[in-house]
Amino acid sequence: MRRLFCLIVLGLSGCGATDVLLPYAPTHAVTQAPLAVGVASVVVTDTRGEDGHYIGTIRGGFGNPLKTIRSAGTTADAVRDAIRTALQARGWSAATGDTLAVDLTRFDVDQMARREAHAEFRVTLKNASGQVVYQDAVQAEDINGSIISLSTGVFASPDDLSALMVQTMNEAIDRMLDKPGFRAALGG
Repeated sequence: MRRLFCLIVLGLSGCGATDVLLPYAPTHAVTQAPLAVGVASVVVTDTRGEDGHYIGTIRGGFGNPLKTIRSAGTTADAVRDAIRTALQARGWSAATGDTLAVDLTRFDVDQMARREAHAEFRVTLKNASGQVVYQDAVQAEDINGSIISLSTGVFASPDDLSALMVQTMNEAIDRMLDKPGFRAALGG
């Protein structure tokens, strides 16, 4: 009976939700290259159909949710702030100029055995007069870890999972901003 009680306590100690921050850090060297026109406004809309704070879940061996990863603020606000930071790092933010609209179509991280993170954005750039000058879809996906691991289930770390989501988000943002078509549309 004592062993059963210890197993239940150990199993329940891993349950819960962890709120995390989603800071931007470039995935490669970024140089400031100011353009004639910058981005004045970034609007991010969460179209995932999830709770606005939801990022992901650590699951047990049967797929049962054990730990939830959530954004400290809304996920859309966190992604918006990360994009603004990325634009500033490149010298592309401005008081007046273009509007960048981003739809979060997928933004999640999951761990059952291996850790998997996905970030998918639909991007629309409008000039100061509201005309669409660029549209694209961007995605990034990262899978790491081993199927045979002791750091799964109740032993899995929410910090490791959130770090993978941050890395994947930053890759998607860098891909979005580094596309030649985006830069040409922004500069033109």
